[in-house]
Amino acid sequence: MRPKVLIDLLRRNVKDNIAIIGHKNADPDAVCSMYGLYVLLRHVLPENTRFFLAAEDYSKLSKRIMTEFEIDDLYLFDLEETPECAVIVDANNLEQIGILKEKVPPAKTKIFVIDHHEPHADTCTFSVASLIMNDLVSTAEIIVQIYEDLNVPMDSKTATLLLMGVIFDSRRFILIDDKIFFAVKKLLDFGADYQRALDMLRLPMDRSERIARLKAASRLSLFQIGNWIVAASYVSAFEASACRALIELGADVAVVIAERGDELRISARATEFFYQETGVSLAEVMERVGRNIGGSGGGHVTAAGANGKGDAKKGLNEFLKCISEMLGAKVETLD
Repeated sequence: MRPKVLIDLLRRNVKDNIAIIGHKNADPDAVCSMYGLYVLLRHVLPENTRFFLAAEDYSKLSKRIMTEFEIDDLYLFDLEETPECAVIVDANNLEQIGILKEKVPPAKTKIFVIDHHEPHADTCTFSVASLIMNDLVSTAEIIVQIYEDLNVPMDSKTATLLLMGVIFDSRRFILIDDKIFFAVKKLLDFGADYQRALDMLRLPMDRSERIARLKAASRLSLFQIGNWIVAASYVSAFEASACRALIELGADVAVVIAERGDELRISARATEFFYQETGVSLAEVMERVGRNIGGSGGGHVTAAGANGKGDAKKGLNEFLKCISEMLGAKVETLD
């Protein structure tokens, strides 16, 4: 779907209010894209439209950005009413927005999706329309394209925030292609402050995250599937960060599981080489794992996650089963 088509659909459906919703623990790409879309929609929707920006929670880095740019009063942790329309940003299934899914029942709320992750089978079952561009590294790039297609002006504050979204999800331009440079050039032309964007994203790793990474390493289990090394571990928080650490230690694939009561959160990462050589997408693996643990999953080809119910052992077994089936090789324990 073209960006202009989605905005035209919103114009026809929004009469009074609209919610812009991010995923749980909304990261800078989600938060900055939500703000960029909010500013754009203020240009194209009726003047009296009421806006709600909400996520179940926000990452520490996102909270810092929201405070420093004096936009934290815009963001909610819940919705007091059911909106007539909602745009889910940087996610493409209802499980990813956590408790807010109860506030946007598809029978009462017209739901739209803007996202850059791998398409999810459930998206078409609850959404009126979706703009999913999984060839882009960040959702912020999609927002830039919408501005471009609609010829809507962008102020320097919005441009700087969207630039932060691009920098964050590209891992400071480790993941690059010509589309990123197009988006960055547009944002700089709009007056984005590149140095401020970089400075805002420099957040020292706090003590609790460092401890989580070290605990993940100390609880490490190693498996071999074909010629690929899979590292698995358990933590109570910072599972995505712990996953990245295990990849840096030398794993081809890493999976880290966090248990909170009966809730299970699984994060997985793989090297680009693993994906190029096998064609196995972690987004597909985690979508299957999510279904098998009574929840949902998805993400990117080399970075994905799943949420559901059960214990950590069940989560790990489901992950190993799914990825071994997709690789066509058995799981062996490495001593």
